[in-house]
Amino acid sequence: MDDRFSYGYGAKCGKLEDGEKRFTARLKDGATILADTEKELDINVHNHFYESSTDYKQWWDTEMAKELVVEKKTVDKINITGSSLVGIMGTNFPLSHGNYFYIEVDGREMGVINFWLENLEEAIERFKPTSFEVEIFENGGGAIITSPDIPDDWAIEGLFMKYNCNLDKPSRAKVRKYKGIEA
Repeated sequence: MDDRFSYGYGAKCGKLEDGEKRFTARLKDGATILADTEKELDINVHNHFYESSTDYKQWWDTEMAKELVVEKKTVDKINITGSSLVGIMGTNFPLSHGNYFYIEVDGREMGVINFWLENLEEAIERFKPTSFEVEIFENGGGAIITSPDIPDDWAIEGLFMKYNCNLDKPSRAKVRKYKGIEA
């Protein structure tokens, strides 16, 4: 059982059970949830808790009813403060995967959820953007960078919010909804 992933209410999931490439979550209530992808597993676990636990349902509904805090800033340059350190060997940009990273805006550090570091660095080099809009979610829990000078297909499709942001699960769902992205 791989403990990299954890869900509230005692759920754990792993990859590769009995030689099959499946994701599994064994929950405290005795349920076992299976899925073909991490994303599908996350949705299935959430649906299970939502349908079977009144505490979870009440918590989720309360959190989802809260307004998403979004602050927009225009900046001349992106101040990168840190990143993951995965070796990336691609040169056919935009890359489909890369390192997640953090930026600083007004003295606050936050994870960027819509770009891989390598794609942003290459886009800045190629397209020479003159300004960026930064959408800051939940007081710095995560950020989206856009520029009219960078084509949309250089950003991450569907957003990346696994390790690089401080948004809780309801806030992540609200950000996706705000950006018009399916769960």
